[in-house]
Amino acid sequence: AKRARLYGCEQIQHSEDLKKLIDSVKNVKTKSGWCLGSALQHLALADDGRLSYLVAANGIPPAFVPKVDINAGCSSKEPSSPSTFKVLTKIITGQQLHGTAAKAIWIKTCNIFGGEENLLPSAVLKLVNESKNGLESLKVPAGLSRAKANAIVDLASHFEEGKLSDKILMDPTITDNELKSKLLAVKGIGEWTYTMFAIFELHKPDILAVGDLGVRRGIAKIFCIQGSGTKGSLHIKKDRDRMMSITAPFAPYRSLFTWYMWRDMDLTTPLDGNDAACNSNVL
Repeated sequence: AKRARLYGCEQIQHSEDLKKLIDSVKNVKTKSGWCLGSALQHLALADDGRLSYLVAANGIPPAFVPKVDINAGCSSKEPSSPSTFKVLTKIITGQQLHGTAAKAIWIKTCNIFGGEENLLPSAVLKLVNESKNGLESLKVPAGLSRAKANAIVDLASHFEEGKLSDKILMDPTITDNELKSKLLAVKGIGEWTYTMFAIFELHKPDILAVGDLGVRRGIAKIFCIQGSGTKGSLHIKKDRDRMMSITAPFAPYRSLFTWYMWRDMDLTTPLDGNDAACNSNVL
């Protein structure tokens, strides 16, 4: 198994860094109610400290730190969240895009309606249904693919028909499977959009984004394993059960685990020769 090789004073510093990191968020509560400090401690210690170096090296995931009073303890309240329709629309516009490109498409989409505050389900449907250009009136100015434009329209229909709403999607009692079922009923929303929404908007604690290529590569690297995909890569379907099983020690905080898998792809950890060779074979 892959491990960071830390010795002597380096190990002591590593432990001290981890402790400071965890203590700094010990009173921070995420949107869905779990404490970030406890979650980070669990991740750092689970599976014989497999992720300890990643946690120490990458710090606190900013997406999981709501704007709350960290001195108020884990009973502190999270400010009201933005419209789930807007959040999901933004995720859809950013599918298969990175950084600057995703941001540009989002701005263009909002500008069609005169700003993000006016991006409402009713406005989307009115634009498409009343314009002589139909779907093109949304697709072309925003620079969207036809599939993305159709997905946004169908999402708007689900909200207008009451199949989806802030109340339904933000219901703290909704299970992961129920949430997934409701979102995947929208044409154009797949597992990736569901996981991004569940992890980063709802802060569901135990979502493993196996549908994301970067996460699968991170798992292959961290556990030094090969899968059933091309050139030994982990396959989203064929290796799903294996990925869920091998990451079980990190439950119930695999949403955090997912974030660190992305970070691992950008970080070179100290390895011995065998581990380095293993990584080159896996990736």
